[in-house]
Amino acid sequence: MKTLSKFASPLAEEWQTSLIEALDVLNRLEKDGYVFTRHIGRPMAKMIANGAVNNMEIEIAIKDIDEIIEEGQGIFVKKKLYNVRNVLVEAKEEGGQ
Repeated sequence: MKTLSKFASPLAEEWQTSLIEALDVLNRLEKDGYVFTRHIGRPMAKMIANGAVNNMEIEIAIKDIDEIIEEGQGIFVKKKLYNVRNVLVEAKEEGGQ
């Protein structure tokens, strides 16, 4: 879990700190006016706060990110969204154990 270990914290699980970073990316993309991501970020924030991975919510988030990417976003946005998508996949694997 290369991506997850990058944000390790003694106060939280690795997947939680990674989701926080991914949530920050989504919020920044929305704040800068690139894409609407609030519907993706809210369930992620709930998982972080609850301390439990919800596989169904992660699958929905991945699907939503894939739809945004398919809409023809620029390279910058696609790269950021792919990174968030990878974190979600890793969080699902790590948190689901």
